[in-house]
Amino acid sequence: MADDIARVAKDNWKIRRRVVFGALGYIAIMLAYIVFVGTDSALFGQVAVGLIGAAVAIIGSYVFGAVFDDNGKRRLMAERGEVDDDGPRGRWSKFKI
Repeated sequence: MADDIARVAKDNWKIRRRVVFGALGYIAIMLAYIVFVGTDSALFGQVAVGLIGAAVAIIGSYVFGAVFDDNGKRRLMAERGEVDDDGPRGRWSKFKI
């Protein structure tokens, strides 16, 4: 049980950020190479489209992965009875839309 709490509390986003920013940096370098050095061919055009699609997929996974991870942590805390006193929405419950 203590292992579960330590595993949930551990911030493994540090490693994920390195992987995401490393991949996006690699994509940016490859796109810069295609734009400035590459020849005008259909192959380079398709590779550029693929790299842009990969960047969009990485950014989308990064954002929605964080949401999914936070929801999982909240669900685990709720199962253990460790919910905030402010309610399910926390400090934002005071604001009405």
